[in-house]
Amino acid sequence: MKVINILSTVLLFAVVRGDGHDSCTNVAEGALAAAGTVGNKGKASYLVDGITENGAQCYNSATRGGHHRVKIFLKGAELGIQYAVESVTLFAYDRSVRFAKVFVDDHQCGEVGQDQLGRDKYEISCGGVKGSVVSVLQVQSPVLRLCEVQVWAKNEDIPDFPMGENIAQKMTATQSDRTRDTAGRAVDGNRNKWESGNSCTIISQTMNAKWWEVKFEGTKSIGRVVLHGSMTKPKHIGGAQVYVYGSEGRKLCGLVAYRSGDPPVHMIDCQGMEGDRVRVVGVPERPLILCEVEVYEFYEPPSETNDEE
Repeated sequence: MKVINILSTVLLFAVVRGDGHDSCTNVAEGALAAAGTVGNKGKASYLVDGITENGAQCYNSATRGGHHRVKIFLKGAELGIQYAVESVTLFAYDRSVRFAKVFVDDHQCGEVGQDQLGRDKYEISCGGVKGSVVSVLQVQSPVLRLCEVQVWAKNEDIPDFPMGENIAQKMTATQSDRTRDTAGRAVDGNRNKWESGNSCTIISQTMNAKWWEVKFEGTKSIGRVVLHGSMTKPKHIGGAQVYVYGSEGRKLCGLVAYRSGDPPVHMIDCQGMEGDRVRVVGVPERPLILCEVEVYEFYEPPSETNDEE
């Protein structure tokens, strides 16, 4: 089995900032960020780049109504690591943040109230709720503009964990659509989710069985599978099923539950299923578009022990 290098938590996290968070660390900076829509050169990565000022490096949603959702996959989310989130700080400089809701996984921490407008930053308390993903949802404004999202966890509550390795990258990939020799694009290490960037594979044949598959060198214990879909067609990945193939046949890990406004990045937990292949199966009614598929070996965090005698 592949050895996973262990790195100190000190190397994985940003330097602790002040502003009332002296005993906490921002566990979002440098993490994977994704958005349901992007407009006006507002990359999702700007949400976690450490720059809080109002300027060019702010996230902007597309200028259309509906749901706008951004997600921050906290460091170690691909291994199932959870944090006790004390609070979330939003840096925003216009009214588009009004009534935006903040979640840790599926738990709503709070929302930006009308009486809070006019500030540069907004503090939402989460009270130590545990989770791996922080999201901001806006349904009452045609746009959403955020310059930074900070997620605060107490220093003593931050776990040590291995640095996850994507075992799918550069492995052999195949797909059901033999007319396109593009299956390898989904394991090229490029998370570009724009089809024009030539880093996505599109399986569009009319037959019902649409699938993409990556094969490993030997049997692996599969943890989480991260699917990166298309920014222009984020719905297309909805309903896709993830399977692990091993000596006992195939086992279903789960399926993508797409919601309106969701970013096209989804994590599916295979909970240690053993196999030498991972397959993604699309739904019959639309093409399957995969811009990157990441696979991480199963990791089980150390259980908490009671030191009382």
